[in-house]
Amino acid sequence: MLYSFGNKTRSSWGGTGGEGMFFVLPLLNLFLDVVVLVLLGFTYLLSGSLILCHWIYILLSLYFLVSMPSPSLRLSHSFRPWRR
Repeated sequence: MLYSFGNKTRSSWGGTGGEGMFFVLPLLNLFLDVVVLVLLGFTYLLSGSLILCHWIYILLSLYFLVSMPSPSLRLSHSFRPWRR
């Protein structure tokens, strides 16, 4: 529940409402994925191939985001001249 006190809107757990967004957004993403899978049909849901490809894609994207922090470091690492 949201309560408004004057010009400030506070949620029922005491925050302003923006603190829980980093927790709510992945849950919203997962909920939308489930809705899309149900709308596509239960054959994809029962076979599991679409879910498996989706989770592999998520894990690979997280791995590349963590392992390669910035594009400049990536470019300097790949185009470094050979040392003798």
